[in-house]
Amino acid sequence: MDVLQTISGIALVFGLLALFYWVAHRLNSQGRLGGCRGRIQVVERMSLGDKKFLFLVRVAEETILIGATPHTISVLAPVNPEPREEEEGEEEVGSTSDRPLLPSFKALMGILR
Repeated sequence: MDVLQTISGIALVFGLLALFYWVAHRLNSQGRLGGCRGRIQVVERMSLGDKKFLFLVRVAEETILIGATPHTISVLAPVNPEPREEEEGEEEVGSTSDRPLLPSFKALMGILR
């Protein structure tokens, strides 16, 4: 009888842990625990290998590119495209602005080293 009580007690504990995990996951996905409703959002994440990542982060109305390694976090560039004025029927193909929105890949890799 003691073995049955022990097994049922362990099953009850694991069942309660699973229930708490499920409730916390549901609340977090709905933004009630502060994860999704805040002013900071991770829009996209890209792995560069060996624990190096690029994050596209939106803070309020600004979007920035962040590089992260195990030892450093760096703001690499703001990524706020300027609004383009296009007239009807007239599109510019291959036009480039004076400054690029993102630094070159080689410059990003140099920063992340």
